[in-house]
Amino acid sequence: KGNAAAAFRRGDADICLYDKILAVNNRDVEFSTFENVMDQIITSEENDVSLTLGRAPDTITVRWPNGVGVAAKPGDHFCDLAGLAKCKIPYGCTNGGCGTCEQSIVTDKGDQRYVRPCVSRVPKGLKFIDVNP
Repeated sequence: KGNAAAAFRRGDADICLYDKILAVNNRDVEFSTFENVMDQIITSEENDVSLTLGRAPDTITVRWPNGVGVAAKPGDHFCDLAGLAKCKIPYGCTNGGCGTCEQSIVTDKGDQRYVRPCVSRVPKGLKFIDVNP
């Protein structure tokens, strides 16, 4: 009672940095302050707390090896998203020439390819991208 726990298992949930909490146990909190939202979570009479999340339309979920998801827009730099996710990627040249930062990605369409985050951008037309070392 009064405890909220969240688990994110890779590929099992679609939770991203900067998602907004829209409802707590089906009670609208979209325009509430952070403190009010936390009060509703902490003082919940229910054993499980249900959160309804939302994010900007037309975003692509980029899931990093450390388990963090970031809501991205087409054209965002992978290196910037890695920084937001606090996912450490080794860099050498930062211009795509050395390949030190190369990562494997798998898209929601099942495509697998390699990108160099120092120069690569998020492509259009996808729902999610899994980044693998």
